[in-house]
Amino acid sequence: MMMNKLLKGLCASVVFCASMGAMAEGVSLIGSKVAIGQGGAQTWYVGTLAGFQSNGNNLGDFEAANLGSYTLGSTGYLSGAQVQTFTVQAPSSATVTGASLFWRVGSTGAFNEVGLGFTTNAPFTDVAGDLFDQPGQQQWAGWGSDIDFLAGVGVGSHTLEVYFGAAATLVGGGSLNLVEDNSGNYFRANFTVTGGGQGGSVPEPSALALAGLSLALLAASRRRGA
Repeated sequence: MMMNKLLKGLCASVVFCASMGAMAEGVSLIGSKVAIGQGGAQTWYVGTLAGFQSNGNNLGDFEAANLGSYTLGSTGYLSGAQVQTFTVQAPSSATVTGASLFWRVGSTGAFNEVGLGFTTNAPFTDVAGDLFDQPGQQQWAGWGSDIDFLAGVGVGSHTLEVYFGAAATLVGGGSLNLVEDNSGNYFRANFTVTGGGQGGSVPEPSALALAGLSLALLAASRRRGA
């Protein structure tokens, strides 16, 4: 698992830099994490790790994670995120100005964007406990309140998809968007929503109608036998 995460982080930087010219501008998105909360508990997951990280391997991958089962009408939260960026210092031709988490439930429709605020320049320690101590490394994190990703989600099996981004301005003018989206596949975790009450799924309208018809026929039969 450690080698997979290191390769994932390295490939994300290399592929993006090659496709977007970020390396030429001296900026890159080098790490990303997201937290899921429920009932006061919070679990952190990795999107990508910087190549030098070791403690980060103690966190689970968000990709293909099983977030568990939720009862219809309950809450499940996106409760935190961290993005680490790097800017070459001598000379620097770009400045990172912000970062974001993007999320949606399901594999269609628009992503919701949540802005992450600047927290600190290096040296700093991320949520995994890894030290970032090189000039040009920065961290972006958090937002004002938890986001209930279960709001409006019905009974069934679902995926929560996320990806990460950062924006940079160029010294000579213009802008650059850094994206870590798992090579366009996004980071996808699975969860299930079950029915309320006694558990299980919510009955379909057709099933309710059939049950009502059966009760009516039973009542009629009893009247005839009386």
